[in-house]
Amino acid sequence: MIWWDWSSKQRWAFLGALYVVGTLPALLLALLADFSGIAPDWQWVALSGLLPFLPLMFGWYLFVGLRTGRMPSMPYYKEPDDRATSPFSFWFQAALYVIMIGYFVNLFYNVITYSPPPG
Repeated sequence: MIWWDWSSKQRWAFLGALYVVGTLPALLLALLADFSGIAPDWQWVALSGLLPFLPLMFGWYLFVGLRTGRMPSMPYYKEPDDRATSPFSFWFQAALYVIMIGYFVNLFYNVITYSPPPG
């Protein structure tokens, strides 16, 4: 079964891979700026990967929860919410993940379509 049969090391490695995928656009832009003579602040490049990483992580948790019937929860010491035994908690957490993904999609849309005021 996906995610639940994985060891902790495999889970962290997968989340690390998601972070790398989230950081790639910022890293490519920073390398492009570096080659053009503008020195980027590499600390901010690493931190800017967090914004694209979070919706990827929430999307993965939602996929695992809907696929397996056990929703991964954010505090890892907590038992996962099971669809059969606690349906309200399961669907509430799924709704929160959808809201967070929607928030980040809206944030990215607003950043991409931003146009400064005239004047």
